[in-house]
Amino acid sequence: AVRDFVFSDRKQAQSFFEALTQFKEVLETRTFARIVNAKHYNSGSTPGPTVRDENEPLNLLVEIVSAKNLPIADIKSTDPYVTVWQGRKKIHSTKYIANDLNPIWTLHSGSLFVFSTTFGEFFSTTFGLTFLVMDFDATNQNDQVAQAQLTHEELLNAHGERKEYPLRVLLPGYALKDNRSHSSSSRPKLALRIRKAHKSDFEFMEQLSEIKRLKKKRGMYADTAFV
Repeated sequence: AVRDFVFSDRKQAQSFFEALTQFKEVLETRTFARIVNAKHYNSGSTPGPTVRDENEPLNLLVEIVSAKNLPIADIKSTDPYVTVWQGRKKIHSTKYIANDLNPIWTLHSGSLFVFSTTFGEFFSTTFGLTFLVMDFDATNQNDQVAQAQLTHEELLNAHGERKEYPLRVLLPGYALKDNRSHSSSSRPKLALRIRKAHKSDFEFMEQLSEIKRLKKKRGMYADTAFV
């Protein structure tokens, strides 16, 4: 968003500019410190490369597996889908699953994607990635249901294992006491798999994109299937 600022005199404008410059320097210092602290990132048992500078590329393979115990967003159920955010930038979205409080996403509903960035951009946000569960509504505005925010360390230290992350419910009127009254096993959670992306992952995603293109064009998968 673009905003207009009006100042009463030149001195006030100069003071504002200096404060803005100082704030930018603080953010850059914090980003650099996070990069220095993240000396290594791993994939499986093999040590990852040393982080050298903020322009070094970072590629992660992310799979949105499933969610469970989602709250009811509409009258009877929820039509959940997941959007993924890096700061204020949306980087991925799944398709919605109709009427399901325990949805499972697949390749064909957008469960898998490669997150490509640089270490500088990666550490410039407060959280690594935010996974926002939404409720699809064909007639009204889609509602925010719940979210899970993963730290930079959680993302870098993930090795592809399936892991469940607690979801913080965002629905208006959903009392915090409801979360506390339920046992841990019945609280909303989001299951993810995350690991360093390899060359073969990029090739697979290209093949999957081509298959989806053919499906849209011909209404079929051109005799190709994934197991």
